[in-house]
Amino acid sequence: MNVRDFGYSPYITIDLSNSTIVVLNDAYEIGETLLTTVEATDSNGENVTLSLPNTTQFQATGFNIEIIGSLQELDNPYELQIVATVDGDSPRSSNATLTLSLQSRPVFTNLGDNDDIYMYETDYGGDVLYNLTATDDDNDDLTFSIISVDPENGETFFDISGDTLIVTDGIQMGTFDVDAINAVTRYTLELRVSDAYFYSTISIFINVEDFNDNQPTFTAQMPAKIFLLESTKPGASIYQVSVTDNDRTEGNRNFSFTFKGSTDFEIDRINGTIYLAASSEPLDYETQPEYLFKVLVNDTDNPDTVYPVAGIVLVTVETAPEITNLAAPVTIKQNESTAEETVVFTLEVQDDDQLPADTVTCIILEESNPGVFELNSYDIVLREALDAETTVSYTLKFRCTDGQYQTESAVLKIAVTDVNDNNPSITVNNGLTFREDAKSKASYL
Repeated sequence: MNVRDFGYSPYITIDLSNSTIVVLNDAYEIGETLLTTVEATDSNGENVTLSLPNTTQFQATGFNIEIIGSLQELDNPYELQIVATVDGDSPRSSNATLTLSLQSRPVFTNLGDNDDIYMYETDYGGDVLYNLTATDDDNDDLTFSIISVDPENGETFFDISGDTLIVTDGIQMGTFDVDAINAVTRYTLELRVSDAYFYSTISIFINVEDFNDNQPTFTAQMPAKIFLLESTKPGASIYQVSVTDNDRTEGNRNFSFTFKGSTDFEIDRINGTIYLAASSEPLDYETQPEYLFKVLVNDTDNPDTVYPVAGIVLVTVETAPEITNLAAPVTIKQNESTAEETVVFTLEVQDDDQLPADTVTCIILEESNPGVFELNSYDIVLREALDAETTVSYTLKFRCTDGQYQTESAVLKIAVTDVNDNNPSITVNNGLTFREDAKSKASYL
């Protein structure tokens, strides 16, 4: 805009590139320059000075307009009078008006810089993450936008619909899975709110929280097959149920154990150890050779909140072989004249759970005189002649196994009885001397 003053000759020209400018009322501080585009010239080439009457917020320094007071107290719009003056023999001046449109910067009201918001890993396209709010003293229409996302692979994950921060439509459930390898659990977003002229930006963090979306799974194959010896004592630990849960946070990996189908067993609710119930009757293969029950794993400390994961447990009762005629120590007598290869004793072996095709094998575990006796199947066979004059008894101990369980016998003692198997003999030391007059039937020994 060119302004000429024709009251005098020659005239002064004030040149403004734009007679109206938009000013952000809180963007400047006292001492800053508002405008540097004012030009004032005199046709005679004399010096021109600028002045700003009727204002305490601005001053002219050369051809610059500087701020010396708060802009927030001005009327909007504000008209700033600019006067160009030439002093000297022919004083003269020229006026121009600069209109200031004072605007406010929009600011976020419910989020600040570096604030955190939270979402679940199960969120997907269209889910609302946050409702954004901002204020603008000018009551201008506001627009929200996302400027950047870090890491960059998340740039397509988030969007703003009106004033609502959402997961971008079309994003599939599982995109934010925090249980995955190298999962991203935090995104940094730079958000902007703007009006027709100015904007504000903030950086926020979106934290992806673990959701209890993984059920516990058994680490061992189900059904679990447990083989339990009939002699197992009530209260004994018989099996450890092993379970894993792929949820990331410890709070979502809590689970508890219960089971249904049997009162003869019990389970530790916390660690999954199965016990033969202390109150149960002793196991008896002939009465009940098998038990079937169901282990329930609840994915929370409250078993009523979710459907449990179930696994079947089959307990098979088994028996160990028994040497029924050597359950306690036994002594037998065998005379020393017994012929070699004679069967002196036979083990009576019983194993209730053995099928006809299976066999129980036995060995001599301990023997006082190795080699004298031999075990042939269940028969104890004499291999060396007995002699009561040298050995009066022998002891043996046996072990029998069905391939899985084994039993040791009590001690078998074989006492050797003497027989009259030696002729008498006379031994005379240093000879005998008889007198010639010795009488008949006299005793000399």
